[in-house]
Order: sequence, then structure tokens, then C-alpha cells
Amino acid sequence: MRVELISVEDSRWPAMLARATHDVYHLPNYASLESRHGDSEAVALYGIDDEGDEFLLPLLLRDLPPELGLPDTWRDAAALYGYAAPLTTTDNCQAMNEFLRNAVQVARDNGLIAMFLRWHPLWPTPERTCIQGESIVDHGQTVFVDLTEPCEDWQRQSRSELRYSIRRLKKLGFEVVMDDWSMLPEFHRVYHSTMHRVAARNSYYYSLQYFQELRNSWGSYLHIASVVSPAGDVSAAGLFTECHGIVQYHLSGSDEAYLRLAPTKQLLDTVRHWSKERGNRVFHLGGGVDGQKDSLFAFKAAFSKHRSFFKTSRIITHAQRYQQAVSAFQNVQSLSQGDYFPAYRQAA
Repeated sequence: MRVELISVEDSRWPAMLARATHDVYHLPNYASLESRHGDSEAVALYGIDDEGDEFLLPLLLRDLPPELGLPDTWRDAAALYGYAAPLTTTDNCQAMNEFLRNAVQVARDNGLIAMFLRWHPLWPTPERTCIQGESIVDHGQTVFVDLTEPCEDWQRQSRSELRYSIRRLKKLGFEVVMDDWSMLPEFHRVYHSTMHRVAARNSYYYSLQYFQELRNSWGSYLHIASVVSPAGDVSAAGLFTECHGIVQYHLSGSDEAYLRLAPTKQLLDTVRHWSKERGNRVFHLGGGVDGQKDSLFAFKAAFSKHRSFFKTSRIITHAQRYQQAVSAFQNVQSLSQGDYFPAYRQAA
């Protein structure tokens, strides 16, 4: 098998996406945006075997933290935000392992000491054994709506409190508006308000310019939905993606003044009906914070009985250099008790 690092400009990237089931997180334009946002380099590991089967793994290459004092040729790699899982045109699990083994060697040759991969929760995780240096971590359940089911089934799966809240919002005159992009600044406002309210990490405080670039990056794959109050206020809004029959709940926010009415419930209810009408198969709501069964998970679980599992792979591509990086980090500050990967990037 031949494996190499390719850039976002390489024609083989979009050509393979045309032949493989993928999600929006695999698009080269999205990789470019995330690299600019995260001060990294967008690439993909591309492979092709003797049978002509292809493989693609989008990644962000990152310099190591300068305070470690390590050679500037050493780097690591992480999957893009979302579910940019390894793609392939074959169902052969052994072929996937062969690709990953070759990918690790290419990573080593390019100075990478570790790779962090995300698997797609809606696609079957390949029944494969870990390659050398890899550990697979189960991050718990996510929630999805089966859009092939009759809408009546959703009502039976939804909790009574949820159904009551949606009826009340409609009766009060709240309406959901789809794809009115003039409301993007209002989405940004309620999103930031929500991030502040939940004390989100700094990396989640995206700028309005970022969201404008995200729209340009994803184009028709990206949709905006806004809940407008009787007074004309945007009480809640969200961004959703649509690709290969999968609708993803990407990001959302709500106005603190309307929290008591929980307009996000009407938002998600409308989007699931909208998604079904457009012929999609699955509406994926995601899980709780860091995979926990917390209040966010409980909120999403009220919409559906269906669950999937989210897993990641942690691959140490150069054990000796990885340990050097961890030791250098420990000279700067103590390792926490948390299970963070790579360990030398954990927050203070």
C-alpha cells in the first residue's frame, strides 16, 4: 500500500470524496478553515492499495508547545473538530489496519510523535484490533433521530414535558425560520451568551468572522435555523449540516431572556421534521459534554430513544520522542489526574 501526506489543494482529496460516503468534516475547505482558526497545517493521509481501494484521513498538523523546548521539527496531529473519521472505499477491516500502520510510518517520517483520531458515531466502527501504539477510547453515547421512522413514533419516544413545551411555544407565537442568513449576527450573539453561561473553554468562543467563513467553507451543506419570538427577537438559533443523508446538530445558543420557555426544544423539533422532509436518514444530536451523561445529554435524549457510540483513537507514533515531550512538560508543570491526550497538551 502506498500512503502519503497530501495538501488541501491535491485533486485526489475531492476525487476520493466523490467515491466514498463522507460527512462535512471531511471537506478540504473545512480543513483549511480549521487550520487557520487553530494555527495549524491542514493535510490528509491518503492511501491506495494494490486493489485500487483508497483511504483518506484529514488531519491538522501542529507544532509542539514551544515551552517544551523540543526540536521544532517535532509535531503532532489531531482530527478536525467534528467527526473527520478515516475514510475508505472498502469494507475490509484488515485493509484499514494496513492503512493505519503505513500512515504511522509516514507520520514518523514527517516528524509526528502522536496522532489523535475521531471515529464517526453513525458509522460502524471497524471490527479491528489496535495497531502498535494505538489505544481506542469509548467516550459514551450520543443521541440520534431515525428520520426513516414515522413522525408519530417520535412523539411516542419524546417525553411528555418536551411535547408540552413545544406546543406552548407554538401557541405563544414562536416560529422557526430556516436559512435566513441575515440572522447570523443574532446567532453569534446568542451563541456567545450561551458559551459564557456554561463557562465554555476559550476555544469555543468563535468570532462572527469565523461563522461567516464557515458558511463559505461548507456552502449549501450548512443551514441556519432561528426561533423568532412574537416580539421579533431571536430567542434561540443553531447551525446544522446536511451531507449524505446525515443532518448534524453543529452549534446553537439561546437568549437568556427566554431560557424559561426553552425555545431550543422548538428549534430541534422543527429541524428534525425539516430534515425528514428533505429525504435525510438521520438527525444526529450528539452527546453530553466530554461524553458525559449530563444535563446536555438528558436534554438531547428527550428527543429520541436511539443511541450510538463515539470513540477516538490515540496513537503514539514515536514512543521515545513522545515520552521526551511528556517529561519536558512535567519539568514545566505537574501532570493532572485527567486522562488527556497528548499528555503534554493538557491545560494547567
